[in-house]
Amino acid sequence: MYDRTSGPPVPRDERFYTISGPAFDEVWEHRVFGVYGHTSVSYISRIDLLRNKREAGRPKDLADVDELGGNRGP
Repeated sequence: MYDRTSGPPVPRDERFYTISGPAFDEVWEHRVFGVYGHTSVSYISRIDLLRNKREAGRPKDLADVDELGGNRGP
């Protein structure tokens, strides 16, 4: 499926992913506040990010956990 734009057609990714892991409300409660440019933003907490990546279990996510030091604790 394609979206119409002023240029060539751009493919749309219509895959939907579900993962086990922390519920949105729980993650939202633990969010971390920051600034991106001139905009206030919310980020997933480190603990919830590591938990989410561990539960996803994909090789790249597990490598990210290792890179972030998540195998040494929360």
